[in-house]
This record gives sequence, C-alpha cells and structure tokens, in this order.
Amino acid sequence: MKLDITVQRLQCFVEAADQQSFRRAAEALNLTQPALSQHIQVLERILRVNLFERSAKGARLTPLGQQLVTRARAVLNSVDRLEEFADNLAAGQDGTISIACYPVHIERFLGRIIGAFRRDYPRIRLDLTRLRDDRRRGLASAIQR
Repeated sequence: MKLDITVQRLQCFVEAADQQSFRRAAEALNLTQPALSQHIQVLERILRVNLFERSAKGARLTPLGQQLVTRARAVLNSVDRLEEFADNLAAGQDGTISIACYPVHIERFLGRIIGAFRRDYPRIRLDLTRLRDDRRRGLASAIQR
C-alpha cells in the first residue's frame, strides 16, 4: 500500500494531541470535526496503529501515539523550514553561488567583491573553487629549461 501521509493529516494528528480534543483541534484548524476525525482515521490505517484513546471526555494519545507525535512534529517543522527556504530562494535571499577562478584573481580583486557580497547577502553561501593555474606552471617549466 502506498503511504499517503499528508502534511494536513500530520497537522490534524498534532493539533488533536495538543488540544486533547478532536472538536477543539478541528476548530483550531478550521475544519469540521468529522473531517478531522477522518484524517486521523486514515493516518491510523496507514500507520497501522491507534493514535488516540477516544472517550466522551476527549482524546488521549496512546503510548504509540505519544512516540509518533514527536516524529510528526519534527516532520512538520521540516516542512516549515522547507517553505521558508523556498521563499528565501525566490526572494534571492538564500542559496549557493559557485565561483571557479584562478588563485591570482582571488588575491587581486575577488576577495573585496566577496567581502562586500557577504555583507549584503549573509544567507547566500559561496562555493569557491580554485583552479590550478597551469599557465604559471608552464611558465616555470619553460624558465627552468
């Protein structure tokens, strides 16, 4: 069976665990209580575990649910970070720029440019690759002959 664990199902699970009530969790997520219950039932079927002990007083996590809610929170946190990273990339505020150049160019002018760039764009990583300067090597070999 294909795992169909969605972000929305994980949000329902975590919110219900936090609220200890499907009704309050549904209100917090702007869902109907039957819709929230269905998301949790599908998640329980996918994971093959009961996540909650349901009663007239509310919903309490089962011991397995207590272990899984920590992982679900971590997944939701990762999704939030992914969205934030994508937003920053789209705005040109995050990412990686790769530069390949000869060491002599780094020494002569690129160092100042990189310094100014890093001050203006601190979240953008720079990958600097130094190329072997075979021209100098060839010149040294010619001089030695």
